[in-house]
Amino acid sequence: MTNLKPSRRKCRHCSEFFCPDYRNAYHQRYCASPDCRKASKAASQRHWLHQATNRDYFRGTHQVRRVQEWRKAHPGYWKRKNSPSQRPQDLQPQAPKPGQSSCNVPRSPLGTLQDFCLSQEPAFVGLISMFTGSTLQEDIVATTRQLLDRGRNILGLVLPESHNAKAKPCSENHVLIMITKRLLRPDRLRQIPQSFSWVDHRLIRHQHLRGCDPSAWALYLLLVTVADAQGLSYYSDAAIGRHLKIDLLSLAAARQQLEHAQLIAYHKPLYQVLALPEVSAAPAPPTTVRAERPQSVAEILGRALKGGGA
Repeated sequence: MTNLKPSRRKCRHCSEFFCPDYRNAYHQRYCASPDCRKASKAASQRHWLHQATNRDYFRGTHQVRRVQEWRKAHPGYWKRKNSPSQRPQDLQPQAPKPGQSSCNVPRSPLGTLQDFCLSQEPAFVGLISMFTGSTLQEDIVATTRQLLDRGRNILGLVLPESHNAKAKPCSENHVLIMITKRLLRPDRLRQIPQSFSWVDHRLIRHQHLRGCDPSAWALYLLLVTVADAQGLSYYSDAAIGRHLKIDLLSLAAARQQLEHAQLIAYHKPLYQVLALPEVSAAPAPPTTVRAERPQSVAEILGRALKGGGA
């Protein structure tokens, strides 16, 4: 049986070694990269034109006679004029109408910086610039989008879908609608079994896992899932690594992050999922007594974005 795998050879263009295709191994001298294929095509054309029988393939009395006969059969082909419907039409200049909009132009869900009325509200641009400490338009746009996303998350508002916007009149602006909860699969409505685990909503609301990486999130979910009523479980590092598909170093780092966040306790091989630590409420802001020093708008917005108090 012949060996279908050809030996490696050196490309004539890039000088890299390659394995030629077994169906073309007899005379393939170039690899499959685009530049080398172009070089192979040029070399093939040069080789073909250098042959004595092909040097006058596009020249000579026979080729001249062929072109002359074709031109006689197609007189005036190069003088053909466009039909009245194909002629360029002269357009009269029209004044732009600022209040007119088109239904066919799709709008981005967040819109551009100009669509957000920044060009009409210079004070807003200056406010965001003071907060970011930058005058670059890209930084202002990024901060504006963060503010919009944070506001929508707080209020539970979303933009309508694009296909619904097409069915509305052109003059109607985008509006925000409330999210209505509904069962997507009523036949798969989950029930509380006899033995079950739970995940406290405060885990996200109070940002207990804010400083943890995805491996720590995955480890916490595994420990919550397999824990008993007291939060206890015992799994070896090898078993956890197989379940989460992480190595031992990543597992140790994830465990240390959870211990630092006071979410678990560990004593090999025993794990305990701890009750979430209480978050101290922020002190109420004074109603009559003012702050010791004036506060800038940038500081107020900075605390608002970070979820801080007044």
